Amino acid sequence: HSTKKTMLQMKRRKKSMSYRPILALLLIASFLSDSVRADDAILSPAGPAFQTELALRQLDTTHRVLYVTAHPDDEDAGLIAWFTLGKGVDVTLLTLTRGNGGQNEIGPELHDAIAVLRTAELESAHRWDFAEQWFGSADDFGYSFSVEETYRNWGRERMVRELVEAIRLDQPTIILTMSTEGTGGGQHHQASARLTEEAAEIAGTERWPELGAPWTPSRVFTVVWGAEDPEVPCLIPLGRTDPMLGVSFAEIGTRSRSMHKCQGMVRVEAPLPQRVARLDLRIDNTGPLRPLDDPLEGLERPNPLSDVIKLLRQRPRQEMLQHLHFARRYLRKALEESTTPNPAVESLQRSVSELARHSFGVRVRAAAAQAFTSSNGEAAVIVSAENAGRYPVEVQLELVAPGVAPIPIQWTLEPDSAARRTVTLRRGLASELLDGAIVKEIPARLPAIRLEGAIGTEAERFPLAPIPVEGVWRDETFPTLRATDLRVVPDPSLRPARAIEIAPRTSDDAAVARGEFLLSTLTPQTVEIELATEVSSWVVEPAVVTVETPGDGIEIVVPFTATAPTRFETSETKIFGTATPISPEGDRGTPSREGYRRIEYPHIRTTALKEEATVTVRSFLCEVRPREIGFVVGVGDALPRAITALGLPLTELSSEDLLEGDLSRFETIVLGVRAYKVRTDLQAAQPRLMEWVRAGGTLICQYHKFEFNAPDGTSPYVPYPGAIVGRGRITDETALVAAPDPTHPLLQFPNPIGDADWLNWVQERGLYFLDVRAGTPYQDLLTIADSFPYNAGVKGGSLVEASVGEGLWIYVGLGLWRQTPAGVPGAVRILANLLARGAE
Repeated sequence: HSTKKTMLQMKRRKKSMSYRPILALLLIASFLSDSVRADDAILSPAGPAFQTELALRQLDTTHRVLYVTAHPDDEDAGLIAWFTLGKGVDVTLLTLTRGNGGQNEIGPELHDAIAVLRTAELESAHRWDFAEQWFGSADDFGYSFSVEETYRNWGRERMVRELVEAIRLDQPTIILTMSTEGTGGGQHHQASARLTEEAAEIAGTERWPELGAPWTPSRVFTVVWGAEDPEVPCLIPLGRTDPMLGVSFAEIGTRSRSMHKCQGMVRVEAPLPQRVARLDLRIDNTGPLRPLDDPLEGLERPNPLSDVIKLLRQRPRQEMLQHLHFARRYLRKALEESTTPNPAVESLQRSVSELARHSFGVRVRAAAAQAFTSSNGEAAVIVSAENAGRYPVEVQLELVAPGVAPIPIQWTLEPDSAARRTVTLRRGLASELLDGAIVKEIPARLPAIRLEGAIGTEAERFPLAPIPVEGVWRDETFPTLRATDLRVVPDPSLRPARAIEIAPRTSDDAAVARGEFLLSTLTPQTVEIELATEVSSWVVEPAVVTVETPGDGIEIVVPFTATAPTRFETSETKIFGTATPISPEGDRGTPSREGYRRIEYPHIRTTALKEEATVTVRSFLCEVRPREIGFVVGVGDALPRAITALGLPLTELSSEDLLEGDLSRFETIVLGVRAYKVRTDLQAAQPRLMEWVRAGGTLICQYHKFEFNAPDGTSPYVPYPGAIVGRGRITDETALVAAPDPTHPLLQFPNPIGDADWLNWVQERGLYFLDVRAGTPYQDLLTIADSFPYNAGVKGGSLVEASVGEGLWIYVGLGLWRQTPAGVPGAVRILANLLARGAE
């Protein structure tokens, strides 16, 4: 959906558009069964016995668990499954950030985009562990060695208030947190745990009444991940096979955790893995701290269905309904007698309704022929219901979508019958895309486009849980049926290919930035693009261009140039884009100044990030020396764009180039971030590369993690023994940088690197520095001192050079891969010097 098409291909596609929606709707009608989601289930498929037993387990308890973590992937999914699937306990996972400061091992998404990706990965993980997901509004500003820095960035009182609100809203029996102690990195973890314990103490008081009625959890536990032993232990074996599930909770946890693919959380596990979750009891409001065999041991919580649950377990599925009617009445009475909201009873109501749906034998689904629709378009939705039970059932539904009136649907289904209706969502839908990395969701939002309603008899109806309307389509890349929640997107969509472009200015030439907007529409259209500059002395071309789009969300590249005024050494402007649809009669439609970025991987449900149609262009002095550059693509590396922005020719090296090609045509070869991890051809070509270096080439190796090292403590990818990748990093982006030899050519040619070049860096200086043993041929060109006590001392290894024969080998731990997309002038100037090394 993001491929570039020639105009000929566009014309051919237009001819076929007329019948494609009809075929798509027929395809959906053929696959409205649970088969489209078979891989979402623990059992394939999850049959009535599974669903009934799970609902009974949920009815058997009113305990609730609130699990607070700092980032996506911090949770113990096996432990969550032990609660949700093993004991029927509701677990709410409150993740304080969306992980926007993380790295990406599978693609180019960073910052806001990786926040959306990691959000979607959590959603995929919960289809295994069955937790409900909430988010806080903390910013994942990057790896931190300081709890106090975390408090400053997050806002300590603001986060405590959010946690108090969550505790009072969720009313958990127990709270799980991360470790409160530790002197290593990742102090977001410790900060989240300390804030949670503070909030747990406040939540039971009268403080901040606007956040809800007081609630005191019975216990607070730390989930121990490290090697230390819990002081007050509660050990939970996760390796036992559950007879209902047919798998162990450790296996479920492995499946759930493997959804965090952009963080590299896929692990090879032994068959039938045996794991023990280790909890450390921190607070017990029921008595003294003591070791426990079960975190809920000795805790009682009233259950209005305690008498009914025994009858439900004794009856076949078809005979449960009369007892479920009694259960509903008990629950209504319990809610009427409660003076405040009661999420435990509300959860029981949902479980009763779900059990009633299974007892009736009713399934309800809704699907559309696309993943996205627009506010000014229409979407046909097929709603389908089936009664596989023994009794007539009334089905009352409403199709709910933001910005438009609900659409009612009503059927009476006889036993062994089905009904289907196609309804149309018309113009006026409102967009509800995630538009940033910091979006609070306490509680979780409902699906934007969904079915709501009830099923039952004339005497009593049971409400249905909200049912998302799915977009279902055939993925042609690897022919399969894909499904995701239907979402409303801008149409036309206009977004920048990159939010920041650089216009390096040499002493001889004017500064020109070359950027791109990406235009797409859901149907073929004629669209006029207007570009304007914030600063009038800048010139953007073209100012106006008309584009024919093929529809289907296929993005068309709209290139532009922005020329900086010649009288400034440093200058910046914004380029604003506007997309206006033009009808065949020449009428102008509603202008759009935003677009959406489609984020799509096989392990997540396709999602999108809303982006403004704005590009920041930054001009600064940067001298460049002509070089022939080869590049080996690694993991999500943005450096190639910075190299071409410097005006240098760049060739991406294929396997054939690496293993058999003429490397002598390149003066410099740059290895992408973690290229040795993902390129076996690069590993095989290592001897050839080193021969090329000895003959006079310059090899620049960007940062790697521990795949750079061999098990024996050496590295096969360094030119001399005595150097491996270590854990060194500098997380303070303002940390003082010093040069042992300020006259070194890499720091002087063609750009003198000074204090100004270390200003305005984002998130960090660098990470995974090279550990170099004294007395080896490596030269440390920089030393950096972090400002945090837990990372005290001067660090080397961020920029290391070694002469090899007639050539040079350079390791770059500086985060140029993060700084150059952010348009940091000093980082671009350092890159220009790296690329010029050997040309002095």
